[in-house]
Amino acid sequence: MQTFLKKLSLVLISFLFFSGSASAAVGSIQISQVADLNSELAVFFRSEGLKKGTSLESMSKQYEVTLGQQSLRVASVAEQSSSDSGIAVVLAIDVSASLNNQSFSKIKSGCIDLMSKLPKNSQVAVIAVGNEARLVSKFTGDLKVVRSVIEGLTPSDQETSLYESILASQDIFNQVGPTLPLRHAVVVITDGLDDSHRGYSKDEVLRKIAEGTSPVYSIGLLTPQGQSSQKDALRVLAELSRASGGSFRQATEATVQDIIKDADKSFGNAWMVKVDCKTCVRDGALKRLQLLHRAENSLISDSRDVRLFPILTTAVASPPPPPVVAPTWYAKAWQWWQALALGYPWLPWAGGAALAVVLIISVYFGVRWFRARRANRPSETFVPHAWDTSMQFPGAPGRVASENEDKTDQVTTNAAVFVGRHVTIAMAGHAKQVVALNTQIKFGRASSNDIALPDDTESSSHHAEIVDRQGIPVLVDLGSTNGTYLNGTKIRKPEPLHDGDVIVVGSTEMRVYFE
Repeated sequence: MQTFLKKLSLVLISFLFFSGSASAAVGSIQISQVADLNSELAVFFRSEGLKKGTSLESMSKQYEVTLGQQSLRVASVAEQSSSDSGIAVVLAIDVSASLNNQSFSKIKSGCIDLMSKLPKNSQVAVIAVGNEARLVSKFTGDLKVVRSVIEGLTPSDQETSLYESILASQDIFNQVGPTLPLRHAVVVITDGLDDSHRGYSKDEVLRKIAEGTSPVYSIGLLTPQGQSSQKDALRVLAELSRASGGSFRQATEATVQDIIKDADKSFGNAWMVKVDCKTCVRDGALKRLQLLHRAENSLISDSRDVRLFPILTTAVASPPPPPVVAPTWYAKAWQWWQALALGYPWLPWAGGAALAVVLIISVYFGVRWFRARRANRPSETFVPHAWDTSMQFPGAPGRVASENEDKTDQVTTNAAVFVGRHVTIAMAGHAKQVVALNTQIKFGRASSNDIALPDDTESSSHHAEIVDRQGIPVLVDLGSTNGTYLNGTKIRKPEPLHDGDVIVVGSTEMRVYFE
């Protein structure tokens, strides 16, 4: 009896030892993503039993892949470590008002910590999960830009379009295409409740996500006041995540930051099996892809639904080369200037300074030209003031001064050489002046003139004069800047004056009368 018990004990110990060794070899595998590389399929999976250092050549013989009824040849098995070509990650962050500010701050900090742990050459996009799925940051490798976007998010929306956001994250990968890293991951952080009215049901999302190419790794934040409805919603989120090839982790306000930061452990370390797909039937039909691992004492497998679409091989005619055009003279000049600037770096600065000087000089002379042009207005546009010709000024013919006349505004020069030759000058807005014509009567801006115009900035210092030539009063321009006008015409030479003529000096208009 004792001998029998000893043998039975040995059998049980051996069974437990071998079964334990077998389970330690490979516990389970999970397909996370299937990437269509046209002539090949890349099947990404996670395994609890495979360890670093395992012979990859021997591992290739341990795997079998079938697509529907077709068996595919395994080309290679490789471990995907952090030194690979990066991961394309979509961060879907709940921005609904159901999250308090403290929890949301920890969510943002966890996402920023997660980005710092991503492999080199990774790219990140961000979706705000609120009233709608909003793509707030496209895929980019500049993680500083993504960090700035995340820091600007606030929990303010009234609804949570969770299902829409999960489907939108799958579409983003399809829209960007082959420029992204081969491995994909969608990280969803939410309290789990989809209270949107946009019409997506759980079954619809489950059906579409099962055919997707990007696994969803969701983190469900269970709030302290979480009701049974929230717990049910998190269970649905866990089901969707596992159906996509991803995983689910539940967090609290105290642990959410650390769980998000360590999310890379869920998708970072993976294995990839490449299989030959040159003979695959590409008809767009849904087929079951199954991955089997055969070890000495175990047989484990996992499967995913995939669709293979025909490869577009239509050759696109390349556009004809543009005609060769000989460079123009200004193109040659520009090339010469660039070459010269490379040899003399200071030259562009000197050229810019010279250009500024030329510009200032041009503006100065342009203003002078404009003022001169305005002064040389044509005679047909000259409209003198509506003088009252019936008005008789002191010294005008037929004018008899009254005894009560105010003569304070009359200015008379010293004794006249030519007796009886006095000039009465009437200016609009100015006092009338009676001036004795000795040798000349000068007009200008300077105070030394007989008729001083200090407020007329368009007149010259010594602008014009009236001289008596053999008993005839003559108007002479003294080389003024803006010229002198007689009855609307700019004078080019001395012009005789007549009683009632209109003279324009600068911007001052005056009428002259002679005794």
